[in-house]
Amino acid sequence: PIKRISRTLENGLHIEYPGNSALAPDYDGRKEQAYEDMRDEFDVEWGDPVPRKGGGVTMPCRMALRDSESRFLGVLMFDVDPNRAVSAALDTSDESYVESSLLVDPAGKLLAQHNQGSTAAEADTLAMPDVREAMARGERGYLQTQRGGHDVLVTYQPLSTVGWYFVTVASTEAMK
Repeated sequence: PIKRISRTLENGLHIEYPGNSALAPDYDGRKEQAYEDMRDEFDVEWGDPVPRKGGGVTMPCRMALRDSESRFLGVLMFDVDPNRAVSAALDTSDESYVESSLLVDPAGKLLAQHNQGSTAAEADTLAMPDVREAMARGERGYLQTQRGGHDVLVTYQPLSTVGWYFVTVASTEAMK
């Protein structure tokens, strides 16, 4: 799920994978705001989703590199593709009753999804208003509702580090 990774050190060494031919020969990653912002940070920091050309988003993540005495050495940054992360990490193919695994913001906007077989993809916004309302209230749990004309059991669990929800949609008929 990692689309790009880079490391910039205090001595100016900058490494990216995959390589970026668009960088100027005199590029200095130490002058980037993301680098400066991490100087006094000690935790992993996730940024806001960044739209990609051709659709989708990437999630930037960065972390200060420090020596054993906590002196700042540089910054490690990477961009995660949430769709690939959901597909790879949340593949529920062994559980045939789970139709969809979704990554959703609290307002119901879909950030990533993985659907089994012939299950239709969700639109840009989660189509189940009762689930959206529960998430907007900050709740976690499950409820039985309808999706595409059949009964489903939906679980919704907040991911506190990024402020989103992990949602699964399971066919109640298949669970029986």
